[in-house]
Amino acid sequence: LATGTPPVGGPVTDLSDDDSNFENDKTVVYLPSIALIKTGTLDMTVGAPNGLANVGDKITYIFAVTNTGNVTLTNVTVTDPKVTVTGGPLASLAAGAIDTTTFTASYVLTQNDIDAGFKDNTATATGKDPDNNDVTTTDDETVTIDAAPAIAIEKTGQASATIGQLITYTITVTNTGNVTLHNVILSDAKLGIANQNVGDIAVGGSVTITPTYTVVQNDFPGPLLNTATAVSDETPSVEGSHSVDIPASPSVSGRAWADINRNGTIDAGEIGIGSLSVRLLDATGTFILRSKVTNPDGSYIFNAVTPGNYVLDIDETDPDMPVGYTVTYVPTMPIVISAAVSNVNFGFGPGTGTIGDYVWNDVDGDGLQNEVGLGIPSVRLMLLDPTGAFLEEASTDSFGNYYFKDLYEGDYFVEIDLTSPSLAHYALTTPDVVSATIASNDLDADFGLRRTDIDLSLIKTVDNVSPAVGELVTFTIRVSNGPNFADATGVVVTDTLPAGYSFVGFATSQGTYAYTGVTSQWFVGNLPAGSSATLSITAQVLEDGPYESPAEVSVADQDDIDSVPGNAMMVSEDDNDDAVIFIDTPIADLLVIKNVDSANPNEQDIVVFTISVYNGGPYTSTGIVLEDTLPIGLTYASDTSGGDYNPVTNAWNVGTLIVGESASFTLSAQTDVGTAGTTLTNTALIIQNEVEDPSPANNQDSADVTVGDGGGGGGSSEECEGKVIISEIAWAGTAANPDDEWIELRNIGGEPVDLTGWVLRWRVKQPVTPDDFEWKIVPLSGELQASATPLCDATYREPELAVDFVKREVDDLSWLVVARPVDFDESYMLLERRSDQTVSNIDADLIYDTVSPYLMELSDDGDIIELLDAVGEVVDTANAFASYEGHWPAGDLLTRGTMERIDPLGEDERDNWHTNLGIITRGLDANGRPLVASSDIVNSQTLEEMQLFIDLNAAKTLAGARLEVGLDLSRETRRETGWPWIRITRPGIVASTDAIGGGGGIQPVYSFASRYANDTYWLGVDTAGLVPGDYLVWVVYGEGQTVLIPISVLE
Repeated sequence: LATGTPPVGGPVTDLSDDDSNFENDKTVVYLPSIALIKTGTLDMTVGAPNGLANVGDKITYIFAVTNTGNVTLTNVTVTDPKVTVTGGPLASLAAGAIDTTTFTASYVLTQNDIDAGFKDNTATATGKDPDNNDVTTTDDETVTIDAAPAIAIEKTGQASATIGQLITYTITVTNTGNVTLHNVILSDAKLGIANQNVGDIAVGGSVTITPTYTVVQNDFPGPLLNTATAVSDETPSVEGSHSVDIPASPSVSGRAWADINRNGTIDAGEIGIGSLSVRLLDATGTFILRSKVTNPDGSYIFNAVTPGNYVLDIDETDPDMPVGYTVTYVPTMPIVISAAVSNVNFGFGPGTGTIGDYVWNDVDGDGLQNEVGLGIPSVRLMLLDPTGAFLEEASTDSFGNYYFKDLYEGDYFVEIDLTSPSLAHYALTTPDVVSATIASNDLDADFGLRRTDIDLSLIKTVDNVSPAVGELVTFTIRVSNGPNFADATGVVVTDTLPAGYSFVGFATSQGTYAYTGVTSQWFVGNLPAGSSATLSITAQVLEDGPYESPAEVSVADQDDIDSVPGNAMMVSEDDNDDAVIFIDTPIADLLVIKNVDSANPNEQDIVVFTISVYNGGPYTSTGIVLEDTLPIGLTYASDTSGGDYNPVTNAWNVGTLIVGESASFTLSAQTDVGTAGTTLTNTALIIQNEVEDPSPANNQDSADVTVGDGGGGGGSSEECEGKVIISEIAWAGTAANPDDEWIELRNIGGEPVDLTGWVLRWRVKQPVTPDDFEWKIVPLSGELQASATPLCDATYREPELAVDFVKREVDDLSWLVVARPVDFDESYMLLERRSDQTVSNIDADLIYDTVSPYLMELSDDGDIIELLDAVGEVVDTANAFASYEGHWPAGDLLTRGTMERIDPLGEDERDNWHTNLGIITRGLDANGRPLVASSDIVNSQTLEEMQLFIDLNAAKTLAGARLEVGLDLSRETRRETGWPWIRITRPGIVASTDAIGGGGGIQPVYSFASRYANDTYWLGVDTAGLVPGDYLVWVVYGEGQTVLIPISVLE
């Protein structure tokens, strides 16, 4: 019953069983509802019937739909987002009804599902109630998937191996489970594999590695067993092992290969050489024990070799050797075989050679190499193949030599690059391209060029730089064209004679000259290379200047290498010069230098003072008087002034000294008794000079002597016993470096000598400047051992020849001069300058002048050397004898031959020194090249001494014939050294003639010719002009390499 009150009127009621407001109507209640049950079943037989869940296995789903409401549902459906549901929709489903067959679904497993271990999803059932409203429900289902991780490892390799053989193993790791394995780690201690992560492995997948191992001696006798392990994040560790037998019998193996680049190493791409015979010989290489033929890849092996020492070889003349191939690598033999030995390899490569030779200044333009030492450096050469294609380039060295090395056999061309900067002023006298063939070496690819430029230089001097007004002076102009250049033509010199002079006259060696006033021209004309011309102009000096008189080359037809004619106003070059006079008050700077031979004498010893006066100019000094008064404690003994020194007035009348001239004398005095322990000072000073001295402070000098009571090392006063001499002097240095000087001392007695307090000193022999008077001093020390053969005893022995003579077959004329072995002892003291590499193969006893700048050089112009003992006495000298021209009595700047003492007991005299000629040598320079010296041994004999022993069959000839001797002397060595050096002596005649090379101012006297044939240098000795008699021709063609040609010229 429903009751309500309307707006107007009383309550109104109605029953539910009636539609009207006036009856009762029945009430109906709708309760729609739906339920879903989802069931999944895994079928593990689909992917692989192995009892495990596999990719491809299927899950089947069944859906049970129930109408749990009180009204019929229509259009019933089932959906699932992860699967496709088949069946339906149901048209209707009565209240309380269940449907289990209409709706089904299936799902195929993936690896991700298996790796996850389950599969879940949710289904939805939907229907319509009578009012067409949706009625829904859901149900989820989780299917568990069992994981079965598993891993397997397998290790394989060869069954056996020998010591030294390389084993290659194969290790395979496989995923035998149903889930992915992560971070798989491999280890194998024997193979050096430690925790190697090979990554992840999919189900059924695998990873394979192939490590190697070289069998070593400790693996013998085997078996060689090693184990590999594998582990992952999902599995425990598993193992795999392999065993290799190590046979007891050793083997030796190797390979013959084509060493294409001839470097002795098997490089990538170099193949083996097959079919070559390899021989196994005994340890001496005498008996062939077995042989093998190399396989196509060049390999070979000798198995079951009895342990021992063996030699293996392959003959490079084997018929199956590629044509032209020669050996490039052979192992060191014999080899020791105690177990398997491998890699005994032999290399063979294509033959190679060298192309090259010389680019030279062909001065005479004839295209022939008759010029010596005129190689052109820094010239670019190009090597071309037969088609003219560029292969490589080279440049000439400082001697003009060039080489293309390590070339394979074949034909080539060499082209000179005329654009090379060093050829800017050259023209070819030979072809610009030459052909060359490599069979061995082709060293005749030469290029000659002649200079097209000139090198003019001009020097102007005046005969009197300080004349008086009114005096005549003569100017000399010398214009020269350098040697080895082109001939100069059209040369004109312009000379200026300023207003300070009055022209008087002239003289010229060539050309024409006419004085035309202040500026005049000398038309010189032509100046061939190496020639010069002079013009002398005489003029009177006027009272007023100017006095500077310039001259210059103003015209020339050719380019000058280092100057431009006519530009003297702008540039000072070698083709212009000037001369000037000075008219002023004369001055002369005098310098006094005083030395004493012994600074530490004993009482009643004689000391010798050397007093020198030097005129440093710029004018002659006259009326010079020097005073030298001996102090108390020194008593006058003698002097060497020749009467110019007065011991009463103590004055030395020096007289006149021109500019650069010096005067000296010695003053000897005896130390008085009672002066021991005192220092005595002796002073010399100039007391008179007619010409003003601008620097009087250096007009005096002093020397001190401190008188002692003895002590210190010293030699003996005996002639031989305890005597030390200066034996050999390398004043010219060595071929490696002219500064590499050395001096040799020698104890000629039978007792050791204590050198404590001794000094070796030297100074310029003919001093000019103040520095020339200063001694360079090397203190000595230590003990110099006795001579193994004291020379006091040797004076009673007969002299012996120091060489042997061996007849040569190459020319049947000459004899090889061979130095005999010598005995070594410790009686020599070697003093090396700068470093112990000066004489590189002999240890220096003393090294001096070791710090740059090096100041203790021996002058090339000649020094005096003195050896002083501990009390200051001069024990020995070298080059201290009087000589007008100074210089050294022996030794040679060209050959670097040393100055050697001839007679150890003889005095320091010119005739007691000679030059080492390279016949008897010992010692190496800093570059490892033999010295022209006899360092640390007895000095070489002179030719005159050796000829006394010679009794050889002489080649008899008439005057004018040419005799030829063959020498093993390459072109390169000849150009670098100037060899051969020729010296001729005449038995029974003291004087000797130096023909070419050598020391002592050698001048060419005997003519000779030379040629090359088959790489042999043939020297022709021309006997034209020789008077009848016997001659000994000594030919030095290398350090210690000498031949002797005895010649008898018949009437």
